[in-house]
Amino acid sequence: MTVATAADAVVDLAKSSEFQCGSQQALLDQSLRACVLAALAIDFRTGGAKLQVAAKAGVVIVTGTIHWQERLDAVPEVVRQVRGVLEVHSDITGIKPLHPLNPY
Repeated sequence: MTVATAADAVVDLAKSSEFQCGSQQALLDQSLRACVLAALAIDFRTGGAKLQVAAKAGVVIVTGTIHWQERLDAVPEVVRQVRGVLEVHSDITGIKPLHPLNPY
């Protein structure tokens, strides 16, 4: 199969009745979730944090645990910068490390 043929097949599938409102929204939600996870991973303030992300119709929910208040405060800021995010809800538990030299 050539690239052009494969692309045509994807376009045809996307136009089919099986791939309409519900499945399109699910794809958009997963795409937004992936973008938010990537943004959190590459930001120096939030990278390495153990966070889970859910997205539905532009509303992003972030849960998990994070060390240091500064990192906790940065999460909504980082998430809001992602294109497609309309609203951010955070249910993150902040944990202060036992020793300042060991943040984990």
